[in-house]
Amino acid sequence: MGHLPDSPRSSLVHLTDEGADAVTALKARERAMLGRVGGDLTDVEISACLRVLTRMLEFLDDVDVN
Repeated sequence: MGHLPDSPRSSLVHLTDEGADAVTALKARERAMLGRVGGDLTDVEISACLRVLTRMLEFLDDVDVN
């Protein structure tokens, strides 16, 4: 029998090292692209933008467009 998580909030899915590397590379590309959009954007502003856009995409995943 498999090991159950210690708490109901424990994640049942974990990234592999390869997956974590892919996420890191993706975030680096996003930052580079956003840096080109507005050269005067700070790292804090770019991070906030990414958080907002991620939340919007999560919300839109649940929206029925039909």
